[in-house]
Amino acid sequence: WEQRLQADVQARGKLHPPQGSDYFVYPPEVFIHIPDFAVGRAGWDNWMIYHARRQGWKVIDGTPSLMVVHQNHDYSHLPGGRPHYDLQESQHNMALGGGLAHMYMILDADYQFINGRIKRAPLTPLRLLRMLERSLIPEDGRLRGLRGGLARRVRRLRRKYTGGS
Repeated sequence: WEQRLQADVQARGKLHPPQGSDYFVYPPEVFIHIPDFAVGRAGWDNWMIYHARRQGWKVIDGTPSLMVVHQNHDYSHLPGGRPHYDLQESQHNMALGGGLAHMYMILDADYQFINGRIKRAPLTPLRLLRMLERSLIPEDGRLRGLRGGLARRVRRLRRKYTGGS
């Protein structure tokens, strides 16, 4: 069954854009106080990466070496059958997490797991775009003025290359 799954993923699978991370491995003592997030809605996973980086913990992206399968599904169980990004629960998650400035993603990982070894994440053009985007987002997360306009443009450019939101 493992070979069939791998073949199916290679034939039909798509890598999720770097904004969403649903798979975490960590020692139990590192995340003692987690805000009361609605798991499965936007923001909780992004805060986990932000918090780990702020604490000085290694954030390791396993994407180059691990095959993690997230089953595709529709959103028919949600109001209007639309994705959860604009739902009140997602907005609440973002507020609990400290806003847009605290919404990190896998591009913000400082290490990668490659061929069985943990290595510093390479400085790719996509990672550079993300670093620039992050530097332009003010601590309050409100994208206004020249700085906010630049952050939005950099975000659009990054999304163009990652195919995500």
